[in-house]
Amino acid sequence: MNEAGKKNILFHKHLSGQSTPREEEQLKALLFSENDKADFEQVNQIWNLSEDIQFGVQAQTGEEWHTFLSRIEASRQPKVRTLHTVWFRAIAAVIAIGLLGTAVWFTGVLGPSISIAETYQTPAGGIDHFDLIDGSSIALNNQSTLQVIEGFNETERKLILEGEAHFQVASDQTKPFQIQTGDVSTIVVGTAFNLSAYPEDEQVTIDVTEGIVRFVANDGQRMELRQGMSAKFDKSTGHLSKVDFDKDALLWQKGVVSFNNTPFREVMRTLERHYNIQIEDKKGLEDEPYTASFNNKTQEEVFLILQETFDFKLIKEGSKLILQ
Repeated sequence: MNEAGKKNILFHKHLSGQSTPREEEQLKALLFSENDKADFEQVNQIWNLSEDIQFGVQAQTGEEWHTFLSRIEASRQPKVRTLHTVWFRAIAAVIAIGLLGTAVWFTGVLGPSISIAETYQTPAGGIDHFDLIDGSSIALNNQSTLQVIEGFNETERKLILEGEAHFQVASDQTKPFQIQTGDVSTIVVGTAFNLSAYPEDEQVTIDVTEGIVRFVANDGQRMELRQGMSAKFDKSTGHLSKVDFDKDALLWQKGVVSFNNTPFREVMRTLERHYNIQIEDKKGLEDEPYTASFNNKTQEEVFLILQETFDFKLIKEGSKLILQ
């Protein structure tokens, strides 16, 4: 998904009250840009205007639609940077026909709408376990969101994952189980696997612990993975490849934070999610590889060990840690 599409999703999810804490932070950072702030203000204006009009399948619906568009056009301020007309009217149309009560995903200018039946979320440092209506068992890692698409378990079983989860999928040959994670899908019938797809990470990774899994990129690349096999999708190159199986992939369910030759920038992101902190690296350690496991250790214990390894000075500013 392009940057404009990601921005539109953040706008919509904030206005509809569906944002995760991480998405609220991303939006807050985005609004430091005057251009992005102007876009958000116009979308917010459309949203507010739509609240006063009742859209139903009635004889006067067309009249209400034209009235709505007229009010939108009249309200636009000439000093505010104008959104592209097609995009602007597309947003208005989505609001007008009542789709903003569901999760709307934008691809390009405006993509298809997807109705979400249920959403599971975990906070920083939190892990949740639950069962879906088909009998599948899910473990959801910290700062993760799993959305169940409307109609789940009727003719198919579709989900959207942002974050990390372990799936123990109930077998049903008639209803494939599919998880969308950005530009790659995981398709199974009945199996078990760990899937990591945090939006800020550079790759989507899968480790299969039971059965057979199809790992499929949007451009048609695909792999069939069996028990004891792993793969990754590189977001920057769009390349799908097999990697060594991560025997520690499930340790997070026991409170263990594990790294295996992991670039330090990824180590920092994992620790930020696990301890609900911010880390700024002024030491320049981003590409340094790191291997270690921390079994239910406190934040202080972990950073003492890291300091011994990388010899940095640690400065605390509220919930932010600065390495220098």
